[in-house]
Amino acid sequence: MLFDIVLGGICSIATAESESIRKRDMRFSSFGELEKWLTGWYPRLDQVHDAIGVPAGAWQVREVLYVCEDSFFGRRLAKWTGFCEHDLTKLLRCVHDQQGHPVIMKWLRQRGYRGNVRVVYTSDLERELEVGLRVWERMLGFRFQSKQRDRAKVNLMYTGFWLDVLGIAGPALVFEPGTHGIETDFFPELKPWLAQNSYGYGANRDITTLGYRPFWSALGMTRELSLRSVPNRLNWSIFRISDGDHEWYAKNFGYRFGLPKQEIERRVHLDLETLYGP
Repeated sequence: MLFDIVLGGICSIATAESESIRKRDMRFSSFGELEKWLTGWYPRLDQVHDAIGVPAGAWQVREVLYVCEDSFFGRRLAKWTGFCEHDLTKLLRCVHDQQGHPVIMKWLRQRGYRGNVRVVYTSDLERELEVGLRVWERMLGFRFQSKQRDRAKVNLMYTGFWLDVLGIAGPALVFEPGTHGIETDFFPELKPWLAQNSYGYGANRDITTLGYRPFWSALGMTRELSLRSVPNRLNWSIFRISDGDHEWYAKNFGYRFGLPKQEIERRVHLDLETLYGP
């Protein structure tokens, strides 16, 4: 199948930070303090990498389109912090628009992609996502619980219904880490439906998925590591690759095999300066 469009997605807050806030290990005395914290580091490089991967320069698709889950994380942060959901969603969107999207654009350009790059926000798609989920529920024959609906909508983004929500025609490729996708372990009720609507067939006839290794280190996936362990807007100029991580960083950045450590460090520093520098 030839693809017209490649789809991806980015969480507004990485797993490590989300968990710290949820567990109240990280607290903010005011909305302004949270805003200063977020704008200081956003985005982490593993967020950028896991949003759309390392595209081949030969990609000939007309567009890369990824979703930023601003309203989903606005609701979560409101529950965890007590701050206004509307204000949090607005902040998450603004910070991604000003700081996140430009870095993703540079990341794709560094790796040779020259097509159109577009971001959509869940805050603009609330009604469409709810309608899409209701259609899916009719086909499935059951309703998702209220507390599971945002998570179910994320799962919807790996189905053909996502194309309808976006208002685009396929064929499309969802290109995200192999750890992502429809969560049949969390939603076992989806297994029969997915078996009847495998990618390229039925409701999923115009969409398929391709998984890749997420941003990685000697400790495994970096998404659960702290900010200081991963390059970001705050630490990029002083970031140093840990012993044992040079080969992983070469793979994360899509460098050719077999580069010496010094060359990997040099290239990573130059790439980080392009991504985050003035």
